[in-house]
Amino acid sequence: MPARRAARLLPLLLAGCGAIAQLKGYDGRWTGMLKPEAGTCQPSHATLTVGGRAFSFAPDDGVLVLHGTIAPDDTLHAVLPLLGPNHTPFPLTLDGRLSRTGFTGLYTTPKCRAEVTLSPAG
Repeated sequence: MPARRAARLLPLLLAGCGAIAQLKGYDGRWTGMLKPEAGTCQPSHATLTVGGRAFSFAPDDGVLVLHGTIAPDDTLHAVLPLLGPNHTPFPLTLDGRLSRTGFTGLYTTPKCRAEVTLSPAG
């Protein structure tokens, strides 16, 4: 009997998590710049799209998109595991923290590390 009760409560708890993200005002688009800190990358534009607790991040506003979920402490982590030359791992990684006023974090690849600063898109 307790398992059935838990199974009925799970959808309510998950819906509550999504409602919390909406109450914090995270849903929408966040845009800004990638500022190189190390490696061979160039400054570029980036977009973060948030819906509920899920997000997608498009570095260089390009076709490569990292996906993840927002942790309860409002941190974000995503990895896009790509293969580079000679089939060597070439992961793209995003780590940072989201607030109502912006996102700050770090975008890394094997060739580049860039500071990410994003603001809510108008």
